[in-house]
Amino acid sequence: MAIERDKALFAILRKAITSQRRIKLEYYNGKGEVSKRIVEPTKLAYRDRAWYLAGYCLEKKEPRVFRLSRMKRTELTGGFFEYSTDMEAPLFPLDGDYGVYTDVKLEFDTSVAYRLYDAFEEDVMKQVGDKIHVEMELPESDWLYSFLMSFGGHVKILEPVSLKENLRKRLLSALAQTEDNWRI
Repeated sequence: MAIERDKALFAILRKAITSQRRIKLEYYNGKGEVSKRIVEPTKLAYRDRAWYLAGYCLEKKEPRVFRLSRMKRTELTGGFFEYSTDMEAPLFPLDGDYGVYTDVKLEFDTSVAYRLYDAFEEDVMKQVGDKIHVEMELPESDWLYSFLMSFGGHVKILEPVSLKENLRKRLLSALAQTEDNWRI
């Protein structure tokens, strides 16, 4: 069922991008809030195991990126648009207001390299011995903490120290939530 929906969605988006036609959709953001949008789509991108649509959102009056799995009731409209580079949305951040950006230095085990290629551009990754270092500016947000925790013991935060300490606090809080479950 999901495969058929995905095929239909891709067909709509390809047609919209190549013919420069607007689409309308319902979009569920990271907080679960739904909004109706009209978008002038410019490109599709695959990142961190998910597909995204970049385009210009007429409601927000700015370039945006939408995760395809959060797009519902997507259809072509009769409206056409003229492409402009001003409509290009950066593929990071992916959506939402992520807050203050911080210079981050991370070290990953090579065993998770396949995930890094989905998440980052090659120019921010560097092989250092048997590790991969990633240096870039990232938003210090719930998204970043969840992303880092998803790597388990395969990531080390080199900088900033505040990111390392905040992640430690979050992990201890999560552990405290499960303490009752660990008692025999």
